[in-house]
Amino acid sequence: AEWYKCEKDIVDLQNQLMKQGQGPGARAIYEESAESLASVVSLIRKDLADGSLERLLAYQMSLDMILEQRTAKLMTVDFKDTRLNQLKQTREALQESLGLQAATLISQQPGLVSYKFDGLEETLNAASLQTLSAAQIQQHLDQSQGLLPSLAAVQRDQPVLRLFANLHQTLALVLDGNQVASFPLDSSHTLTITDSGLPIEACRVVRLEKEGDQTLVVFQTGHRTEWLADRRTVDLTVTLSRATGLKVPYEALIEPDHERQEAGLMLVVEGFTRLSRVSIKATDRVSAIVEPLASQAYQPTVSTILVVNPKTIEEGEFIGN
Repeated sequence: AEWYKCEKDIVDLQNQLMKQGQGPGARAIYEESAESLASVVSLIRKDLADGSLERLLAYQMSLDMILEQRTAKLMTVDFKDTRLNQLKQTREALQESLGLQAATLISQQPGLVSYKFDGLEETLNAASLQTLSAAQIQQHLDQSQGLLPSLAAVQRDQPVLRLFANLHQTLALVLDGNQVASFPLDSSHTLTITDSGLPIEACRVVRLEKEGDQTLVVFQTGHRTEWLADRRTVDLTVTLSRATGLKVPYEALIEPDHERQEAGLMLVVEGFTRLSRVSIKATDRVSAIVEPLASQAYQPTVSTILVVNPKTIEEGEFIGN
């Protein structure tokens, strides 16, 4: 508890010093993390608007990850403040004290230590993902939780930690439809963590199979291995095709009709809100690519001002120039 309080005091003091203009580079670190945080918050708002709460735990994990990364980066910034230096010394002393009170385990093999596991380590691994069918993998996905659990209590002779020594992580995706042409063997792709928008680069296709009305794609990557190590499942966004056009926030769409591929947009024209129907060319959970309809009196362009919260305003209202 004392260590956590010291950590919180450090973060609070860093925030205070940054607001005073101290700590070169601190503002850039905050702005970098703010973009990722805003992306997750946007997804949360969309799910809440749709009445969906099932993904809140995944969002919480993404927010925690972004904040942890920001805290780690801020620790390298020299704020040139005596109070902050004293707090850091106190934290180091507490860490050393905790270490002296604990037994030391020595491993002859390098790797990452994790205290999280679910008992499927022998069943789901890089080798088994080369032989399991898409149905078997999907069954494991349906029965697994995203973040591996920590043991609340242990018994004698029970494993309490595992050593992650692989240089690569293996990711298996089951996609709807025939997607074989999009993922040739040995091709490299960038996958995106849906909740945070962070990329997983250099994902190489090591297995590709069409099974029924689904396609099984197995990737191998050396990126974000530490973050992936404690997760059994993760929501990923895969780019199957690309579209060009006007990009708008998904939450700005009014009553999107995905069958007709149309939606409404609230535009600001000479200070008044005007409704315009547009054609939807592509969407994801964050944004949409749209195209103006020739039949509409008001058509969005690159410089058009949009109402991004159209549920709170009526058409024809004056909101100012």
